[in-house]
Amino acid sequence: MRSVKLVVTGAVVALALSACSSSSKSSSGPTTTAKPITTADFCAQVKRQVEAFDFTGLTRRSKADLKRIYSESADTLDALAASAPPEVHQDMQTVVGIVKQLHAELADAGYDPSQLSLSAIPGLTSPSSIAATAHVASYFRDTCHIVSAQSAG
Repeated sequence: MRSVKLVVTGAVVALALSACSSSSKSSSGPTTTAKPITTADFCAQVKRQVEAFDFTGLTRRSKADLKRIYSESADTLDALAASAPPEVHQDMQTVVGIVKQLHAELADAGYDPSQLSLSAIPGLTSPSSIAATAHVASYFRDTCHIVSAQSAG
């Protein structure tokens, strides 16, 4: 359990909000492209989906909460990645792909984080994914002004 927490915590630091502070098994496939929206609209949408990016409390959430968070956000996350501003568009695609992989692994584990097989999500530790998630995290912090509870305390 400790190694799961450490890996998830490490992923969070790189994966969106901690640095500020799908049902599909594969993220490969066609990427959707949509007309980018304004930065303010993008940030507002990110704020509405913040639970899907913030893994700091993953092990403290109930199975029902995890299922709700990841089931309700799947389609929205794809649209969010597709409409991301040009400066974070590609990195947002990467981050959303990792979030969707995590959702698939959580679903396979019955939404029990202690049963996660993080080795099935190699993107969590790849250098390119870490760089992409750090960039998105900086964008969330500096442009969207999203700060996780972990960094506030």
